[in-house]
Amino acid sequence: MTSIRLRLTRFFATSKFTYAGWGDLLAVEKRNYHLIQESHDFPQQNMLEINSQLKELVKKGELENARQLFDKMTQRDEVSWTNMISGYVNASSPLQALSLFLEMRRDPSIRMDPFALSLAVKACGLSMNLRCGELLHGYSIKTDFVCSVFVGSSLVDMYMKAGNVLEGCRVFDEMPLRNVVSWTAVITGLVRAGYNEEGLVYFSEMWRDGVECDSYAYAIVLKACADIGCLNYGREMHTRIVKKGLDMSSYVANSLATMYNKCGKLNYGMCLFARMRLQDVVSWTTVITTYVQIGQDQYAIQAFLRMKESSVSPNEYTFAAVVAACANLSRLDWGVQLHANVLCVAADVSNNLMFLSRLPSSSRVACVLALVELEGCDKGKVLWNAVQMGGMKAFPNGECLSDSKVGFIGAGKMAESIAKGVVKSRILPASRIRTAHTGSARPTAFESIGVKIFDTNNQVVEDSDVIIFSVKPQVGMSQLRPFLSEKQLLASVAAGVKLKDLQEWAGQGRFIRVMPNTPSAVGEAATVFTLGEKATTEDGELISQLFGAIGKVWKADEKLFDAVTGLSGSGPAYVFLAIEALADGGVAAGLPRELAVGLASQTVLGAASMVTGMAKHLGQLKGDVASPGGTIIAGIHQLEKSGFRGILMNAVVAAAKRSRELSQN
Repeated sequence: MTSIRLRLTRFFATSKFTYAGWGDLLAVEKRNYHLIQESHDFPQQNMLEINSQLKELVKKGELENARQLFDKMTQRDEVSWTNMISGYVNASSPLQALSLFLEMRRDPSIRMDPFALSLAVKACGLSMNLRCGELLHGYSIKTDFVCSVFVGSSLVDMYMKAGNVLEGCRVFDEMPLRNVVSWTAVITGLVRAGYNEEGLVYFSEMWRDGVECDSYAYAIVLKACADIGCLNYGREMHTRIVKKGLDMSSYVANSLATMYNKCGKLNYGMCLFARMRLQDVVSWTTVITTYVQIGQDQYAIQAFLRMKESSVSPNEYTFAAVVAACANLSRLDWGVQLHANVLCVAADVSNNLMFLSRLPSSSRVACVLALVELEGCDKGKVLWNAVQMGGMKAFPNGECLSDSKVGFIGAGKMAESIAKGVVKSRILPASRIRTAHTGSARPTAFESIGVKIFDTNNQVVEDSDVIIFSVKPQVGMSQLRPFLSEKQLLASVAAGVKLKDLQEWAGQGRFIRVMPNTPSAVGEAATVFTLGEKATTEDGELISQLFGAIGKVWKADEKLFDAVTGLSGSGPAYVFLAIEALADGGVAAGLPRELAVGLASQTVLGAASMVTGMAKHLGQLKGDVASPGGTIIAGIHQLEKSGFRGILMNAVVAAAKRSRELSQN
């Protein structure tokens, strides 16, 4: 697993062996824990009976009664303390559990055991108390309890919950014994931290070790498959689940349905829902969300009504999905009732804005007034929503971006990046985005996020308010032109195609030329746009919203676009070359290649963040770190002697010149 830990370079962990000498902070007495044989005043039979009563009360969740019995005990053994601490941990009361654990440590008659220590570590994870968890880790190393599978599993879980993924993996890899709990803890931590591929690698190791997987292990692996769109691996997991007879388990079935839905196999997910023995709020919400994603909003409303009839209470995620369906159907009456219900049950107010934001601006005032008149609602919340909505600008047709349908002509990687960014940032639901099959594998990427797929580009044009050409507009424009309308906003991301040509091909002037760059694939694009003859300022704001989902956006005159091509259009390649050169320098100075590349790329990323995040001149930033006679100024001197500035400046100018030549041809 060394290679996995090396990839988790953004986490820093101090070795826990440094804490092994801090035993005094935990009141560790200098005695041999394994040889102590303390006798109790109570007869053994009485202790067994009292501990049995205590365990039964804890099991029933009657912690107050259990604590009263515990406090009345004149003598307690390890079982008594462990029962009471476990009760607090299972009831998600970690502070009480840790307090009781420290009290236990002060009792000289009690011998520490791995079960009690693992409960204390688990309490640290629940309370996100990393400092205390690190102390317990050091203590477990000193006393050799770290070799216990119970303590080791709790330590892995604690570090993962605290966000220290690297240390969690290190503890797991050093465990002499592992069980399904420890394997599941490390896999869960990796997946929840976004390291889905690494989580799948650990699961494969778990499978090869012959560890019997439980329902939760399968559920978390299915989540990883869903997050990265790994349909084939997910299908393999489904086969194993069916063979083990776990496919009808509620959370496993929910995970399977979610995996199929996110991978574009929506019918499979629906079939799984229909076969569930227990349809809970998670499974209902999954179904409702899926209907909204595929544009079948009427079915989403019907599913919500069936959910209410089955006495399952919706949560804030359910409300958010149903609100989206009401907005997509333009059913103001349904939306008002639902909005009022959301407010009355004190659901998350941030979700309430979703409905108002998707209404035509002409309907918002009436909606707010109707809500204010409803009895039983917190009018302050409603009015605050209205104030927030007042900041939203309407576009010329009286609607905002969320009223629009966006179509992509061309299902390439740029179009995919924009679509994913728009959906992820909730600017538009996937059901309002459409593209067409092009005979390639690209539509599969769109289907995985719920985008509507048509058979032809003509259908896309007819069903869209905003059309983005992610291919050369002259390709097929003659066939699409009869379907275009002046009410539609057109935009092109094709490089080197001027506005006058775009407008001529389209036969209209409501066109916007947009130039993003390749970091759009990771949501960090630098995008510049310019308006056509009939494109309005509001049209520009709409495009800024769309492309703002994949990075930062600027407006500029078209005459500057060749220079933009030389800088931001070609710049990523220059930076790649610079990172490679920095890494090669690190290797030449003795660094391993993987470490050198990681340091170089993170250094460039960090430096760029300082430029954009700090109100300082570039020269000042450089001067702040270049101390007299130091290493940095020595390196800068060498760069200046080699003409570093001039080389980069000449590269930008040369690329801009070539762009100008190509556009003229």
